[in-house]
Amino acid sequence: MNLRRLLLSVVLVGGLCVAAGGESGSDVEYMAVFIGGQKAGHVIHTRTVTDGKVTTREQMQLTIKRMGVEMTIRQVEQSVETAKGRPLSFGSLQDMGIMSQQIDGTVGPDGKVKATVSSGTRKSERTLDWPKGALMSEGLRLLSLSKGLKQGTKYTATAFSPGLMTALPVEVAVGAKKSVDLLGRVVKLTEVKTVMSGPTGRIESTGYVDEEGNALKTIVPMLGMKLEMVSCSKAVALSPADPLDFFEKVVVASPEPLTGVRTAKSATYRIEPTSGKAKLSFLSSPSQKFTAAKAGASTVTVRPAKGAEGTPVRYAGTDAAAKEALKPTRYLQCDRPEIARLAKEAVGDAPDAAGAAKRIEQFVGKFTDKNLSVGYATAAEVADSKQGDCTEHAVLAAAMCRAIGLPAQVVTGVAYVKRLGTKRDVFVPHAWYRVLIGGKWIDYDAALRGYDAGHLAMSAGAGDPEEFFGILGTMGYFKIVGVSLRR
Repeated sequence: MNLRRLLLSVVLVGGLCVAAGGESGSDVEYMAVFIGGQKAGHVIHTRTVTDGKVTTREQMQLTIKRMGVEMTIRQVEQSVETAKGRPLSFGSLQDMGIMSQQIDGTVGPDGKVKATVSSGTRKSERTLDWPKGALMSEGLRLLSLSKGLKQGTKYTATAFSPGLMTALPVEVAVGAKKSVDLLGRVVKLTEVKTVMSGPTGRIESTGYVDEEGNALKTIVPMLGMKLEMVSCSKAVALSPADPLDFFEKVVVASPEPLTGVRTAKSATYRIEPTSGKAKLSFLSSPSQKFTAAKAGASTVTVRPAKGAEGTPVRYAGTDAAAKEALKPTRYLQCDRPEIARLAKEAVGDAPDAAGAAKRIEQFVGKFTDKNLSVGYATAAEVADSKQGDCTEHAVLAAAMCRAIGLPAQVVTGVAYVKRLGTKRDVFVPHAWYRVLIGGKWIDYDAALRGYDAGHLAMSAGAGDPEEFFGILGTMGYFKIVGVSLRR
């Protein structure tokens, strides 16, 4: 699974509601970003007021490692609003290595949003309604100033993220003043806790703000680590990064080698949280049963299900979830001619839905070269580049399924591998896909050439970045204390 896109969502969304600035002119603020105590990059926040318009620009650059491969993420988000916080336009640039995506949108007086999404030489136009009551940077700043910093103050908001191009509900609670360490400088700041909800989970952050509402420090727990953004000088913010190897932090050791897991009929895992506050969440499906325990070990039983033979390839039912899983999305562009062409080539004369899904799994496994340096690409980008890791395999396969009328979703979780670099017998972050066949969700894995009992699923959806929220409280927060295979 691509951790860069997940990290990008956490950084930008975690700090979305705590940006501030002066009343006029131009203000520039610098922040250093730390992950697990190591400097990962910086954020530059600029707020400019001209001709009655407020332009807020957030530039972020992070460097991380994955199995020793160093990768740099660059994100720029911009919002233009009236002095009263009414949205006028927005933009977002996401550069994650080989792949990059640019979004430019305008908000008309009628509340209609016209957006252009550019990726390489491809451009697509989108028209949507501005989410009711949604605010961007200036609107959120004005709201926070109007509510004040009195301890015990609570309020809600709807925050629009240009990078995610969606609005998310936010809960804010003002706490007490505390002494906060800003890289050796200790100051009294007000603690503000923020909870932002996505379709599959929540991101909780703690900000520390001064009397003017400027966030001088923000902390976001994630993946068993702590992400911190700390206000500092330009020199400190732009100093070289000391990149953290994410896989070293999020891989989960197996209590024993899982010999025969590829052909096992089922596997039952006993799982315990590594933090007392962790609330573990695993997906329940025809292939997986999650039994949460109030005390002691919870269990996840994985029993790979098979698709019913004879089910027509093209879904003709009326189930709302199935029909939703047939639609094109930002990352699953099943309406693109190149996706349909690949799907037709892969499926050939497959007799039924199960056969078609299996052929797509095999086709994508051979079609896509393994490349850990690729950012989170869309299905159309993968079709063009033929590169990526498990995430790219999953989005391409799911889009191809949708293109031929098979309802499909992207699944995220962990999967067992015998060896990963110097590590042996571990579960690693992973992505695959599932297809609705005969009324049941059936799992497939193009990257590992087949789904088996060594997969533990945490969430499923359309592959959109905000859906990754659902794994933040589980990934990196659990250990496997026992495994039982049924062969």
